[in-house]
Amino acid sequence: MEDNSSGSIVVDLPNEILSYIVGLAAQATLKNCYNLCLASHAFKIWSEQFLYDRVDCMTHKSTASFCGVLLRKPPNFFLREGHVKSISFAEIVPLPLARSMLTRCSARLLSYSALSIDPEIHPARNLDFVKSPFIRRLCLIWSPGNSGHMQNALQGQGAVRWLLTGRASPYNCIPPPLFSTVTHFIGYTPGTVSFPYMNLLWGCLEEAVEHYDKVTGNPPVHYNTLSRRRVWQSFQSLTHLAMSTRNLNFVMELAKVAGSLKFIALLHHEGLKVLVGHTNEQWEDIKTYPKLLGPSCGRRFVIMDKRKIGNLDLVDSGEQRLFWERVEELILQGFWTDSGDRWDELEVVEDVSGLNGLAPLY
Repeated sequence: MEDNSSGSIVVDLPNEILSYIVGLAAQATLKNCYNLCLASHAFKIWSEQFLYDRVDCMTHKSTASFCGVLLRKPPNFFLREGHVKSISFAEIVPLPLARSMLTRCSARLLSYSALSIDPEIHPARNLDFVKSPFIRRLCLIWSPGNSGHMQNALQGQGAVRWLLTGRASPYNCIPPPLFSTVTHFIGYTPGTVSFPYMNLLWGCLEEAVEHYDKVTGNPPVHYNTLSRRRVWQSFQSLTHLAMSTRNLNFVMELAKVAGSLKFIALLHHEGLKVLVGHTNEQWEDIKTYPKLLGPSCGRRFVIMDKRKIGNLDLVDSGEQRLFWERVEELILQGFWTDSGDRWDELEVVEDVSGLNGLAPLY
């Protein structure tokens, strides 16, 4: 500690403490990180590693900015120095450009999000280009403004044929090997057609459900071929699930075989038609949900009003953390809706295993 000529006190901190403080400030916001990089050479060294933690390609401006970074940096920069941990795409990013970005910077990706408001563009279309074996959080939102346009586009692309015949194309689908490392999954569409990009997962899920032991919840002893084990393992890392009430079939089947699944958020629009048993039924009163979901999901789920949750709140990796913390809080405190309805106010519904061993949030 020293006195300078102006009489103020100057504190000389060790570099270890300074780098820690600067690192915390750099991680707070992207603007903070950028300003710290400009402040001094030492601050740049300590902050630059956080400058590319979260890549946002949701607007033309942010996409162009990151493209400029790719052009300026050497080819191996994102393998050695600037590790991208989270990336968000909108439908405005052309496929060749997204492929180039992911080829360069997705090797250590932990979180991937995509939002499409275009009925002809699937949010899962870039997943084949993700190189990371460490994906933990996956968010796919398909929210065209006009569900009628969405239906027409799906018919044009053959997605409805995939749904009816079960023949799924790898393009525009979630690869099961990628899903096998995911702990937190958000999948949402308000449209009148269920997820066409869930086809590959649905096929694997049907096989896993067909062979699982209903007593132990594990695959049987004879379920030991490598391919079948891989199918089963596709769902064993999942701890947190958020989907539209439109996709209750998928949720109920997944809850049977996903051995680590602890928290389920059902995103509900009032008046939304729900797909159950290949028929559309209007569930005006959500109080029917505990009886419907109780046998498979127990008290692991909470119904959340989607009108209170914006699409961008789910796509942004920082906001996702707050969303999942809210889901955990509601379920652990005994609520089955985010409007205050509690389990102890209903008839007893069969519960499932305890809520211990939570996966970390990144």
